Amino acid sequence: MSNWASMSGSSGSSGSSGSSGSSGSSGSSGSSGSAGSSAPVVGIDGGVGIPGYSGLVPNPMLAQGLTVNREAVVAGAPLLAVHATPPAFLPQPWRKVTTVNAPPAQTAAVLQLQLSARAVLAEMELLQNLTFAAPQPTTAVLSLSTPTPLVTINLPSLDPSDPAAGNPMPDLFDLQLQRVESYAALRGERTAEILSQVVPQTAYWSAIAALTPDNHRFTWELLGIGLRFAMMMVMRLKHHFGVARPNRRSPVIQPMLLTPGYTAYPCGHATEAAFAAELLPLLGRDPTYPIAQRRPDGMAWQLNRLAFRVSENRVVAGLHYPVDAVAGQALGVMLARYFAWLAAEQHLLDAANFNVGAVAFPTKVALAQFELSIDEFVDNAAAIQAPGTTISAVPPPAAPVLCALWARAQSEWL
Repeated sequence: MSNWASMSGSSGSSGSSGSSGSSGSSGSSGSSGSAGSSAPVVGIDGGVGIPGYSGLVPNPMLAQGLTVNREAVVAGAPLLAVHATPPAFLPQPWRKVTTVNAPPAQTAAVLQLQLSARAVLAEMELLQNLTFAAPQPTTAVLSLSTPTPLVTINLPSLDPSDPAAGNPMPDLFDLQLQRVESYAALRGERTAEILSQVVPQTAYWSAIAALTPDNHRFTWELLGIGLRFAMMMVMRLKHHFGVARPNRRSPVIQPMLLTPGYTAYPCGHATEAAFAAELLPLLGRDPTYPIAQRRPDGMAWQLNRLAFRVSENRVVAGLHYPVDAVAGQALGVMLARYFAWLAAEQHLLDAANFNVGAVAFPTKVALAQFELSIDEFVDNAAAIQAPGTTISAVPPPAAPVLCALWARAQSEWL
């Protein structure tokens, strides 16, 4: 998982010009061109020095080398290519926003703040309305201050009647480990995707939602705040469940990226991708967003498929189990709806389709239900109890910073 600062800091890659010098280390000066303090150095010392070869920064040579080496050491067979039918093309009739949630004077005051101050204030608005509870080691609940459950994440457990279950019952994550190992056959063809999705998947979202930094400045700022908020929630849940990463359970996995120094469940990339896939159609007022109107050529559907692909790539890379993506989808979508509930104009949220309270793995399930399918939304996923609590009709707590940013961001979609 990544932080938002690394996105804005990516401009530091200009340091690669340092490779022209024999010492090469001067290339590290490129980091000074970065607005984000955590931007990787991509001069010669970052690309092929200790940071690059350790996996601290994305390195295509390293990833390819690990992939080829693993195939030679462990042996495996490539999987068949995925086939898709050509989509139809649906016009996106964006509708004009006529009102804003924050008074003009208040909006002006918010927009005069520097970015870092706005971000902190927005995060406080988001966090002050949520509570975390862990009624047992296998369950965690995020609730609204009302208190209404926003999302419940359970550790998955295998149905004893499933053919995969034996006596004694096998460890669930041992079964998942077999799936992670089989996904490794896709590493060769997905290397570029996996490396370019280490940071937030801005280029991928932009390809679907037609976002540009110049035309959607406030959209990116709002999404950045949301992704950092999602990261906070993910870290709290990861710390609670403490599920060891796949390579901690077996030396056969051999991930193609440096494994993050925190636990696996739920998947942070899946949470962030699902958050963006839910938030952007709400922000852009995509007419295909309501469940009944979703169609494969709509923005909501394509973003949901992208979120699935990003989640799957983290399994391919050897960093996650498939179940991590299921929990990440439930969490990311519910966090996006909570975000919109605080920030959006309430009449824009369809009360019939804007529910919260999803539950990941509410019951013991069959092994086949431990993975997402590409066209499963949170409302129809096999291993997620659909959200059933409508909050869009309830007036949200005051969130003037989020409301002001939402209004400005939404105006960019006209």
